[in-house]
Amino acid sequence: MQRTGFLVRGNILSRVLTRQYPLLSISPVTPINVNLRRFRDAAGLTQMQLSERAGVRQATISDLETGNAERIAFSTIEKLCRALSIKPGDLLELSR
Repeated sequence: MQRTGFLVRGNILSRVLTRQYPLLSISPVTPINVNLRRFRDAAGLTQMQLSERAGVRQATISDLETGNAERIAFSTIEKLCRALSIKPGDLLELSR
């Protein structure tokens, strides 16, 4: 997917909403976005505390949680999971 401005190109809903609300930002929601925040909150950690434990930048965690990350290295997933004491599958699993 290619981003244009604030919205993802090709998404019909995005095009409709852009006409009605030009400044609306739509972030893609993935299991990583939702689960990373959920597990971080459950551990009682701030983004900064998790970044220090995992050895990744706080901006990386923020980008992952908000859907602004274009891609993520598996080594980053491993570091985050180790810091949160979870398995990579837990982070990638769809919530029910």
